[in-house]
Amino acid sequence: MRESMNVQSVVVRFDELAGDAAARVAMEEGIAAVLRGGSLGAIAAPDDLSVAANELVLRGPDANAIYDAIRPLLLLSLAVRQVSVALRYGEAGDGIDDFLTTLRPAPLPFPIEACASRSVESRLRELRSSGKGIPVILGDVRSILEWQEWLATAPWPSVEAVLEDAAAIDVAAWLELREAEELALDAVIPDEQAALAAWPRDQEPLGCLGETRRHAPDQPLWIGKLATSDPWAVAACLQIGGWNDCPATPAHVALWHSWEERFGARIACATGSTVEFTVDRPPRVREEALRLAREHFLYCPDQIDQGYGTFERLAAALLDAPVWRFWWD
Repeated sequence: MRESMNVQSVVVRFDELAGDAAARVAMEEGIAAVLRGGSLGAIAAPDDLSVAANELVLRGPDANAIYDAIRPLLLLSLAVRQVSVALRYGEAGDGIDDFLTTLRPAPLPFPIEACASRSVESRLRELRSSGKGIPVILGDVRSILEWQEWLATAPWPSVEAVLEDAAAIDVAAWLELREAEELALDAVIPDEQAALAAWPRDQEPLGCLGETRRHAPDQPLWIGKLATSDPWAVAACLQIGGWNDCPATPAHVALWHSWEERFGARIACATGSTVEFTVDRPPRVREEALRLAREHFLYCPDQIDQGYGTFERLAAALLDAPVWRFWWD
């Protein structure tokens, strides 16, 4: 039976090239990075890898699993318009080929590049200093596919419309409304003196981005380069928000703008339900950290409900912290 036979190789054929040589090089480098990196987990490196004209051949017992790992790169490529994929169960020339599918890539609406997890933060700083758009770490290849699916969902309001709605938001009034909603749900927001008296001694601030900590050093992560000059506008470009208790997109824009002005907070990473910021001017005193903790809680209640547990711990984590992280369930 065909189902019981082991896959000997996977053949990826580039049927229609898009004429973008730089994109072809980027795709090939991305595939090579996946094959070198830790994203394959326990999957063995291929016994043999060959690249002929317009064709990639993976040979070995894990060829099919390796194809699954590089498939997102093919689906996002700007280099090709059509890709055919075949599983080969026998040796070349024996006629046992099973052409599985034809892929038609659907690229993201902005350029992306791959970078090893160990160096992605330094690459982010380099791209920021270039002044060409706003770079954002978008996660691994699976996360990139989630972004592709999310942004392909129609219809989205235009970026300009979202920014216009955000400009009309009074951040202080928005926070007061959220506070009333949380208090109605029995949330407890302590007064400043009580919180200062309960200040924890063992809470450390975040020191690096969580997205880099949770991946192997060689695993490729992807950086999107968004065509805006304002970090807070990234929320509009990525249409972040509007699920579960996550605020609507204009609220993200308004809060990010306020935090950039007051704390130098800039979006660094966005992976589905998580966003992370680098912070140039974090709170330096406990009172300021407590006031910011209130804002963070009202923006993302899971910061306390499923995270730090108390306002005091959240505030202590924000004191002198170069990184902020938010997560919505």
